[in-house]
Amino acid sequence: MARQMAHSRIQEIDRYDLTGKRRALMLCTTHAGADGDLKIMKKLFDDYGVQFDPPVINQTAEGMKKAVSDFRDRINRSPENISCVFVVTTSHGGQDVIVDADNNCLSVKDIIEPFGDELCPRMKGKPKVFIIDACRGSRNDSGVLQNSSADTTPSKADETTRTYRSSRIPPCINDMLVAYSAMTGNCIIYFLELFSV
Repeated sequence: MARQMAHSRIQEIDRYDLTGKRRALMLCTTHAGADGDLKIMKKLFDDYGVQFDPPVINQTAEGMKKAVSDFRDRINRSPENISCVFVVTTSHGGQDVIVDADNNCLSVKDIIEPFGDELCPRMKGKPKVFIIDACRGSRNDSGVLQNSSADTTPSKADETTRTYRSSRIPPCINDMLVAYSAMTGNCIIYFLELFSV
């Protein structure tokens, strides 16, 4: 009886309708590992039936910003039902910016905000996924040895990160998942290589 009740509650949960087309855009600045990142994402998109535009490679910040708005505009004009959107970056970066081919910065919010309900009404109530594969600072993450117990007391840096994260995206931006490859202030090795394992 309890199992039936739990099952009926699961059925009551709202779910996204993903029966429509899935679309993706990749922004890539050449760096060590960029070719591997592109291959891995292409395979991931192919495996999950995601249609993706040719990658935008080595553009200026303005060029990448235009590619994002053009992609958004094509989605808004599409006669097809689009049920999910992915935007993936693979680049060098800093605190909430990615670095363009000329070493100028493009704010991550300039990639995310164009898909808010006001600017992208076609995707209102539908999932938008952003994968930001770029460093977010210069601090190295030394990792934790396998089978060791981690200190459960949050550090001052962890508390600062938690406070920052709770305030960085305006509440009008919704139905979005933003995945970063590094914690605030940290640099990375190659995040997308995780998908190849």
